[in-house]
Amino acid sequence: MQTAELMARGLRMARPPVVVDCLAPDRTAREVVAELQGLRPLPDALMLVGHEPMLSRLAAWLCTGDPEGLDLDLKKCGLIRLDLDKIQAGRCATLEWLIAPRWFATD
Repeated sequence: MQTAELMARGLRMARPPVVVDCLAPDRTAREVVAELQGLRPLPDALMLVGHEPMLSRLAAWLCTGDPEGLDLDLKKCGLIRLDLDKIQAGRCATLEWLIAPRWFATD
């Protein structure tokens, strides 16, 4: 939640983050998809903030249909952007980019 709040402030988001149970560290990619499919109204875009290894497995599952289908090394505070038309179980997304936290470092 702390990371989500920092991101919301940094991006000057109009609304505060919404906490969803499915992003708890012990949940599965399938549970995340099921909960997101139930959102009403469906958002045009969303940002998920969570824990590893669940987030990289979720991204792999959405891109390849297999939670182990991509060897993503998502570091703490790393970002992944996926492009998808709808949230569904299995392959439905394209990996647009992955940014390591060192990219944000300033001297």
